[in-house]
Amino acid sequence: MKSRFGLAWRITVFFAGVALFLMAVLSVANATFLKKRMQNSLVDTMRAVAESNAQSIKLLVTRMDALYESMTDPNNIYLDSLLVQTGNQVMDVKEHRELETQLQRDTRISLGSMLNAYTVYLFVSDSTALYFREYLPNVHKEDMLYAQVGGRVRVAKASDFRTDPWYAETMAREGGAHWFEMENSICVARALTTKRVEEDTVRSYDMGILFISFEKDWFSRHIISERLTQNTRAAIYDAEGQEIWTNEAEISGDVLEMNEDIADGLSMSVLIPWKDIDAMSYSSVRVVFLLLAGCAVVGAALVTLVSISISKPIRRLSDFMCQRTGEAIPQKMMPARKDEIGVLYNSYNELIQTIHQKEEERKKTEMERLQAQINPHFLYNTLDSMCFLAMTSGKPDIAQVLSSLAKIYRYNIKNADGEVLLEQEREILEMYVGIYRRRSVSEIDFHVDCPPEAACAVIPKMILQPLVENAILYGANAAGCHVAVRCLVENECLRIIVSDQGGQADVDAMNGYLAGKNALHCQSTGLGIMSVHQRVFMRYGDGYGLRYERGNAGETLAIITMPYRLQKKEG
Repeated sequence: MKSRFGLAWRITVFFAGVALFLMAVLSVANATFLKKRMQNSLVDTMRAVAESNAQSIKLLVTRMDALYESMTDPNNIYLDSLLVQTGNQVMDVKEHRELETQLQRDTRISLGSMLNAYTVYLFVSDSTALYFREYLPNVHKEDMLYAQVGGRVRVAKASDFRTDPWYAETMAREGGAHWFEMENSICVARALTTKRVEEDTVRSYDMGILFISFEKDWFSRHIISERLTQNTRAAIYDAEGQEIWTNEAEISGDVLEMNEDIADGLSMSVLIPWKDIDAMSYSSVRVVFLLLAGCAVVGAALVTLVSISISKPIRRLSDFMCQRTGEAIPQKMMPARKDEIGVLYNSYNELIQTIHQKEEERKKTEMERLQAQINPHFLYNTLDSMCFLAMTSGKPDIAQVLSSLAKIYRYNIKNADGEVLLEQEREILEMYVGIYRRRSVSEIDFHVDCPPEAACAVIPKMILQPLVENAILYGANAAGCHVAVRCLVENECLRIIVSDQGGQADVDAMNGYLAGKNALHCQSTGLGIMSVHQRVFMRYGDGYGLRYERGNAGETLAIITMPYRLQKKEG
């Protein structure tokens, strides 16, 4: 009795103290103090939002600069295409289409992830386009607006726009970006100039103008955030202070002004009416007061409820344990609390559930063991039957695939946790790649270099297949898919190197993922390489496992390092 009343007394004192504290907060914290704090917090949040929005525009400008740099690179395809001279009309048209295709590819890489709709023109200068004068298409001004869906990329004449103000302004900037507005589009134009060393002489080339337009509402989506107020006015200005975009919101009274320098001379101005900030802060203050008042009421109610119910659940638990040993407490009898009483109820139920769960797991394990004895044999026996049917039906290719698949499956389920000879793993790889060749539309060049001293080494089963699969899936380039496996024995270590020519993998990110420092975008690839690394590392210890490197020719190298061990002789 003393213990029960002592606990009830402590709970009563605790909640009474909480109620007194809340009353003190309500009396001390006045509306002006809370309002000021809320205003400061809102202003800090809005400044952070404005800076984040400026970063979005900076990223777009950076992508445009990258496209400009790629086009003015003297070693790139653009200048070579513009300088080709030929009298063959068919070749002229072909060169024009190849140039347009290259521009489409570079534009999609640079802008495709940021702009849903855009128009890009390379207006070729007559002084450089020695053979394009007759074949370049004419462009109307309405065609220069952004594409409604996706992107439009064209190569056209520059002479059509020599009298337009934007053309003259762009040329006057001598390679600088010229931002301007055209109907519902935002446009950026830059003169393309480059230099090339030819016969010990540096020659300058006027390639033309790169013209980019995109929808005006893009700024609205990236600047006017839902975390800013409804009446916020935002604008973008060029280097001369000319307004090139605004959301046209009308404001009055005092405003909070935030200015951000972007890039290419662009700057952003955000004006937020103080009356909007005051309204938000007053709303926050009201919410705080309501929460405090609610806490006081709830605290008073809890004092009464806890004091009354403190002994009843303990008595009910004791009676149930004495009368129904070995049964779980029904959910309707479980108190909805997390104190000592709730722990007693949960502990008893967890004990009963653990006993039942272990019994169920024992039964399930036994069933799975019996099922595992049936399913594998059924599957590869079925594959063998299908192979026989394919052979008798005059389908040797299908029979070969089924036979290889059956051998791979039988190899995989036999002694799954053991070790095999590297030569056996090589044979399975050959079968696997053979199947892949038949289902792939592109050619796969696969080669294994495994000297005799390496072929007799023992390795964990199926650690090379995930790496070869990744190399085939992600290592292809324009020249096709080239995958090589090289096995080396060095300093009592076996090194297996799987290389591909794609060169697209981020080796630092993959090594960081294997070390547990970051995640990968492709979950399937991550699971495969992590499984290989963990199996080698956990079997052989520190210093062994999987790592990635970049080869001298730009290829991606997946390197497994493990001890060099030979198969033990029985007896």
